[in-house]
Amino acid sequence: MDTGQDDPAKGNKRPRQRRTPLPELAELTANLNRAFRDSQYETRTQLVNRTDLSPSEVSEMLSGTARRGPDAYRRLAEALGVAPKDINSWLAKVDERRERTAGLTSPVSLEAPVALLPPSVRGRTTLWAELRRRLTSPARRLLVLHGMGGSGKSTLALRLVSFAQDRGIPAWWVPALDEETVAAHLYELAAALGATTRELAAARATGNGPRLLWGLLDKLEGPWLLVLDGADRLPAKASGSVADGTGWIRPSARGLVVITSRDSNPHRWGTRANRRPVKPLGRDDAGQVLLDYAPEAGRAQEAQDLGERVGGVPLALHLIGSYLRTSFGAATTFTQYQAELERRTAAFLDQGGPTVPPAARTHAHLRQMITYTWELSLDALDERGMSDARTLLRLLSGFAPTPLPVDTLDPELLAGRIGGEPTTVSAKEVFTPGTPPSEDERDRLLAALADMGLIDVDRTSEGTRWLQMHSLVAEVSNLHLHKDSERAQSTALLVCRLLCDFDDHHQPSAPENWPLWAMLVPHVRHVLDNAPDSPEGKFIRIGLVWACEQAANYLNRSGDTAAARRLLEQASHLTDRPDAARTFRPLLNRRRAEYAADPQERVRLAGRAMREGLVTSEFPPEEWLRAAQMRAAGLLEVGSVARAAEEIDAYVKLAEQVLGARHRVTVDIRLTRANVWTTQDKHQAAVDELTALLHIVRQDPEAGEEDGIRINLAAALTSLGDFEVAEEHARAVIRARARRLGPDHPDTLRNRILLAGILRGQQRMDEALRESADALALARRRLPPGHETILSLHLSAAEALAWSGNLERAEEELAALEPAMNRLTVPAQLWMNYLKQVHLVRRWRREGMPSRDDLVAMGLGKQDPELQRALLAAVREHNATIVELNNRAGLKTPPIQTLDDH
Repeated sequence: MDTGQDDPAKGNKRPRQRRTPLPELAELTANLNRAFRDSQYETRTQLVNRTDLSPSEVSEMLSGTARRGPDAYRRLAEALGVAPKDINSWLAKVDERRERTAGLTSPVSLEAPVALLPPSVRGRTTLWAELRRRLTSPARRLLVLHGMGGSGKSTLALRLVSFAQDRGIPAWWVPALDEETVAAHLYELAAALGATTRELAAARATGNGPRLLWGLLDKLEGPWLLVLDGADRLPAKASGSVADGTGWIRPSARGLVVITSRDSNPHRWGTRANRRPVKPLGRDDAGQVLLDYAPEAGRAQEAQDLGERVGGVPLALHLIGSYLRTSFGAATTFTQYQAELERRTAAFLDQGGPTVPPAARTHAHLRQMITYTWELSLDALDERGMSDARTLLRLLSGFAPTPLPVDTLDPELLAGRIGGEPTTVSAKEVFTPGTPPSEDERDRLLAALADMGLIDVDRTSEGTRWLQMHSLVAEVSNLHLHKDSERAQSTALLVCRLLCDFDDHHQPSAPENWPLWAMLVPHVRHVLDNAPDSPEGKFIRIGLVWACEQAANYLNRSGDTAAARRLLEQASHLTDRPDAARTFRPLLNRRRAEYAADPQERVRLAGRAMREGLVTSEFPPEEWLRAAQMRAAGLLEVGSVARAAEEIDAYVKLAEQVLGARHRVTVDIRLTRANVWTTQDKHQAAVDELTALLHIVRQDPEAGEEDGIRINLAAALTSLGDFEVAEEHARAVIRARARRLGPDHPDTLRNRILLAGILRGQQRMDEALRESADALALARRRLPPGHETILSLHLSAAEALAWSGNLERAEEELAALEPAMNRLTVPAQLWMNYLKQVHLVRRWRREGMPSRDDLVAMGLGKQDPELQRALLAAVREHNATIVELNNRAGLKTPPIQTLDDH
């Protein structure tokens, strides 16, 4: 029988990392566990003995942590008395769910860090019993665990997750640092529960993510657990609607939702939430916690005295216990440690601090006591020759209290060996006295801090090392740091430099790095929220602009362009100061133009960057010309072809004069000019221009990317009807990018869309359809739902179906794309291609398929007056929709420009 206490025999061993249940197995696992509870067996051992399955196989099938073969499930079901038709039905639903969710992956993880649980969890027997009861009771609802920082809220929630996993109950963990983080994790949960690409895209477009998620959660049979940890500072629209049940956080009758927060305000959580305070431990339990950590450090009475002295706060007990079980500190017993603590307190009183009896202690007094405990730990490390451990801890306090990839702490930067740029800070300004840490020294310091319980260090299931500070330790360490303003400035600058140099070895465009960037983005937002507004913080703000650019690049590449735009908009306050406006604003607007959803907005922001860049010497000519190139590309997107052609010619001449004919930016602008010529039906001129550019980059690889020019050349040759040479170029680029970037990289997959079009132009319809389908299967493995590349591949498949005469299936494919394509964030060119295909399919179903010659002419870009009129009407309707939505939201909408207004 479970008494609410952990087995003391566990000693000081940390629990093994439990694998997260597979979401597609949730319903099957629930059904099997229900059958197990209703069966004759009292234990799993009895069940194992009645089958030919191993204990690990039975455990995995009942916990849902791994998928076994159908025969294994059938043998288990037979032993449990489940009818064959029922188990076959359950297995069929698993296959259906896996098919629906295939490839709907995301960099964020819903895995709870149960390996961070302490060796045993003491006390709170009544609250723990309630948590266990609510997990399986019919009325599970919503539970808010509130209390001061360090009171053990997260530990209780982790213990409940561990308890659920051991019983095969699905459990998900969401760090609730900010609204963006919560939304990213809960969209991932919706995908894991079976939401299709179409449903997720529609939910993002309409803001109905909570409705989609809760519709899926409410369909799950059996209990489940969802934890939102650290919901202290979420804005009202993320969590303030708990009371009326319309936001992400809702009560449930199907599963249990647990929130941990310092906020106990009943108005915030509403009457539908059950609030439970998590208070410090009593004397006996506090003493037992210390004995669990350090059983040789003294008697129970001494442990209880020490536990009571620090107010029974679990975080303080954890720090003391970690200190005593290492060999670092001078104090090796409870009595010696308490003597050191009294010495600290006496020094505080000598400086005018108030004497506070235990009964009158407030959270502030208890926090001060916690501070004493980790200062003693850091003193012990000082005495062992690790004085930089204190500095490293305070450096880490500049990051968010969420998992941080250890690779962020670049040893080169920590050692201060990189310099020469405006934002450079020597680590020697931070790590003094002594030598800044090398990689080995960094790892030694991190291990020592982890041994002392000041940080946690672990690995993801993919093997990535990460570290995390407790939010209270980070908060108070940061306060200590800011007592020395000069050191605080140097540390903040080093944090920024570590963030903005992360892409040196972890390119945000590479999908294999996306899980790392998913961990890093909350830290960028955290540093952005806490950026200093003082004149001395100028270079910190510069570093932040760079860090935000790279984080936005990752968000854009991974499919969340809207989040990339929001991050850059949030960073725009960095340009508000007069001393920063000239430096930052042109660069930031150039980047915002790059991610603009609407081409008119791209034209406007690029033009603003150009104007602002003219009045500052700190906006390099190549950046100004990049903005000019973006403006011309935007003009081309909105249909102002003549204006785009006029401007791009001028920019080419200027780039050649200022930068030289072989400069990378010059080559890129000429590439845009070739695209303008293609739009103007000057196909031979475009081919000649691209051929000349290909010659330049083959002679000088620094002048540009050969693959990028070749793929554009393939597109131009397609428009000329030279399909054979176009196919040769396209296949060569696809092979090269598959080798360098991977077959499932977005760039590789987009090139396969062009190849499918080339095959259609040659009337090789079956090959074109296979090309689109194969690429789509690869895309689903890596890219998140709603990614532009996945939408483009769906559209390519619809085109192949339509051109092969399978109009019914093509129309079904286009109908499935409709919710995603109606988002205002869809790139204009993709949206126009979608509208074009919808119009053609409807016309062909009405009038019959065109002739082979007409299809070939269409593939060569022949203008269709009827199609042009239909698209123009659709554009006008789309623009009117934008105005209406902005008006509803109270946003200012600039007048819609005609093509000649640009």
